[in-house]
Amino acid sequence: NIVKTKVLDPLKDLLLAEFPHIRVSYEQEVDGGFPNLLVIRPTSESLMALQVNGQLRNYIISVTYFERFGGSRPKNRLERVTETAERIKRLLFNNMNYDGYWINGRITGTDYNIDLPEDYSGAELTFECHFNESIS
Repeated sequence: NIVKTKVLDPLKDLLLAEFPHIRVSYEQEVDGGFPNLLVIRPTSESLMALQVNGQLRNYIISVTYFERFGGSRPKNRLERVTETAERIKRLLFNNMNYDGYWINGRITGTDYNIDLPEDYSGAELTFECHFNESIS
């Protein structure tokens, strides 16, 4: 399972190392009692090129950050959510070619206007990367 072992699992490990206080999951568990949550899910994959012994594939992954705020002021919400999104962007920029896993990894978009339960704010980042899959 290339998408899980070469993209999702290493992405989850990077996020856990950068944000040890935030739960990272493949499933949305916003009402699970966690004040902060990162959810990573594959959105799509496509063939970029056929090669003699394999193929180059493009993967698009949704990385959604949720944070429960309770009664905090809207300004604090915006600052904390945008700061976390910026940290994710820097982390993935610094790991754009993640040895043995993906190449050309990058955040191609960030949406701060996402549908969330009351008392939550968040952002959805779109991560794209390539993987050179060998076929033997």
